[in-house]
Amino acid sequence: MQCIAAYKFIVDHYSYPDHQIWMFGLSRGAFMVRSVAGMINNCGIVKRIMNSDGTVNDVETDLLCHLVYRIYRSDDPINHPRSPQSVEFRRRASWPLIGDEEPEAPKLLPPVKFLGLIDTVGSLGIPDFVGGVGLDWPQFHDQKVSSVVELVYHAMSLHDDLYVFTPCLAKRNPQPGKPKDFGITQCWFPGVHYDLGRQRFRFLRMFGGGRLERLLARWNWASKVIQPNEVVSDLVLKWILEAVKANDPGGQVILTPKVDEEIRAANQRMVSQNRQLGNGDVYHNIVAYAPFGTAIVGLLTTLYGTRWQTNQIYQLFFALRDRLVADRDSRIYDYMAVDGSIPDSGGQTIRELAGINSLRYPSQTYEAWRLL
Repeated sequence: MQCIAAYKFIVDHYSYPDHQIWMFGLSRGAFMVRSVAGMINNCGIVKRIMNSDGTVNDVETDLLCHLVYRIYRSDDPINHPRSPQSVEFRRRASWPLIGDEEPEAPKLLPPVKFLGLIDTVGSLGIPDFVGGVGLDWPQFHDQKVSSVVELVYHAMSLHDDLYVFTPCLAKRNPQPGKPKDFGITQCWFPGVHYDLGRQRFRFLRMFGGGRLERLLARWNWASKVIQPNEVVSDLVLKWILEAVKANDPGGQVILTPKVDEEIRAANQRMVSQNRQLGNGDVYHNIVAYAPFGTAIVGLLTTLYGTRWQTNQIYQLFFALRDRLVADRDSRIYDYMAVDGSIPDSGGQTIRELAGINSLRYPSQTYEAWRLL
């Protein structure tokens, strides 16, 4: 379990108030780091269990981390973060946690300083297929961002329309005296899910997988490669790095010269004559990218016309639906305006630089939002 492994890493290295936690995640990884933050909210950051000779008892510490994950996923009220049992568990087993202070005591610092997220998909995450069981949907115990997290920067894809990639927005429960969703900066960017994360993939792998898969992967006609729009990728990367720099002025997380270097490189790639615009939205023709997909699409269309696309199994995995930006005050990157922070753009907008048009990106989410 990646959530447990990440939490265990924190347990092995954290002490209060000496450390702060910065976590970054894309897609399933964004789901994971939000879950880890939820585990911390539920049980705190447990202290390692020590043997009588002063060494760490790795077996019992590992078991304790697994217990934290099970408590986090439990829907039993006794495991709710504010239940008496949970409060007592944190007092006994964990480092001091914000929210557990005595009424007159100074306020503790949030252990998680920064979450950098790219397109957290679905309140249920992405399903795993478990043999003999079917689809196993991991769950957030609580989708809300808790007080253990100080800052969230969340980039979401505006043009993605694959239904199983429904975005899970970052929100907080209302708190007296604080603005709505304080500490959360959430922005919609043009492009689809794999554009934002610079995900280049194909269904057949050259490395890993079985012998037949590796053999077929050598035949380029057997499976197409889905290419991301790297202009969009660099735009999101730059946004995240600028957020890191703004909230880490001392350069303790990433050395400031390195951040500046990466921002400059992203700016240069976005305006390069050789910039890579990718395939655009391939979801409308996703089967064609599967092994022998072009031949399969041709055969199915010959036999059934377009009726095969209404098959229930096909719809389960490949149903298309424009995303909804429900809040008219949402932050949406204006890709139709010139971005003055991108040097040498020659007056071109991201729409022009990245090839954002209705042929490559059919979603009308942005147009619908403007009507709110």
